[in-house]
Amino acid sequence: MLNLKLIKNKIQGEGVKYILQLITGSGISQLIVYLSIPILTRLFNEEAFGLLSIYVSTTLILKTLTTLNYELSIVIPRRDKDAINTFTTCLLITFITTIALYLCLFLFKDLIVRTLHLNHFSFFIYLIPISTFFTGIISSFENWNNRKKKFNVIALGNVGKASSMTVIQLITGLSSKLSHIGLIPGHILGLVINVLILTWKSYKKLLKNKRHISLKRMFYLFKIYKNIPIYNTIISVIHSISSEIPILLITKYYGLNAAGIYGLTKKVVTAPTSIITSSVNQVFFNKASKLHNENMTIKSLLLKTYKNLFFIGMAIFSGLFFVSFLLKYIFGNNWTDVGLYCRILIPWFFISFLNNPVSSIVVILNKQKSLMKLDLFLLLFRILIIYLSYIIYNSLTITIISISFIGIIFSLIYLFYFINFSKSKLNNKYG
Repeated sequence: MLNLKLIKNKIQGEGVKYILQLITGSGISQLIVYLSIPILTRLFNEEAFGLLSIYVSTTLILKTLTTLNYELSIVIPRRDKDAINTFTTCLLITFITTIALYLCLFLFKDLIVRTLHLNHFSFFIYLIPISTFFTGIISSFENWNNRKKKFNVIALGNVGKASSMTVIQLITGLSSKLSHIGLIPGHILGLVINVLILTWKSYKKLLKNKRHISLKRMFYLFKIYKNIPIYNTIISVIHSISSEIPILLITKYYGLNAAGIYGLTKKVVTAPTSIITSSVNQVFFNKASKLHNENMTIKSLLLKTYKNLFFIGMAIFSGLFFVSFLLKYIFGNNWTDVGLYCRILIPWFFISFLNNPVSSIVVILNKQKSLMKLDLFLLLFRILIIYLSYIIYNSLTITIISISFIGIIFSLIYLFYFINFSKSKLNNKYG
């Protein structure tokens, strides 16, 4: 029992340190983004923000397909010589799926453009695989650094991405010759800088384990972790589509301007909490994986994390509620509805804030199958509620209220699902 207590105390002590490292980096990067928004809203119109929102949403959906979520297997193995093989496999998967994505785009580009009414912006569709490729590479490197407890490297990559992205977007907005290219080039450059920083800071550790890489071991480990790409990819794709479908359908039904307003609103609401979410998520996954390898239960860790997130979330979202009344002065006259939409979305994103950092327990406990139906129901309900809101009311405000309501209901269901999962003994199926 003494050893178990020592393990728990060590994990909890390290967890605070690592979370602070990640929060510092994420805080700086989000501060850079936040400070740039009032300037960017005066340099670019709603249409430019709408196009960026669609681009980012599409990238997030396809990113899961690009990596098949296999990057999650980098943290789980006990030995580095296995982790380097799963890391290499993930890079290989990312490269192959990116090529496949380009082939699909050439075949279905016209259908995508017609469906989302993007006739004037069809060129940017060809940039999507580039972004998904870099996003997949970033995810692989972040999970490797997560495993090695190099959370300061992850934080540095985030700061580099935010800084370079913001600088390029400001330059293009201020330049009369470049403003027409919009916000997307800055977003892509931010990803490139992130990859370069992570590669620079990680390559020495990776080279030390290079001798352990073998195709035989890569295939063997792929068989062991096959449930991650098979089941978790399906769940993640459904979850990503469900999360991003509002922006795509708002574009289809209400146009790019409405998508830009909703996209900015979502960014304002999620940016403060993403500092905590991404940081806690990576540390929680690391700690829970260690408990998994020690064959210990996860319930106490989950409940403690929920408790801490609840109080942090109350402070953040309460402040955001009051700030929302000032957004029309901060962003300019074209963005007067952003404050109202923020207040509508806050209850949903508050509950989501509790769930997102601990969602990795689905992978660790091998419960992918159990959540697949729930994710699918959420996707179908979101599509239905957005369609009915458009057909019956033809009102963006009513549509956003409906989106928030469905989000609250399902977020509560997810919360109880996670608590229920945590009661069981950790599944030691993964090696």
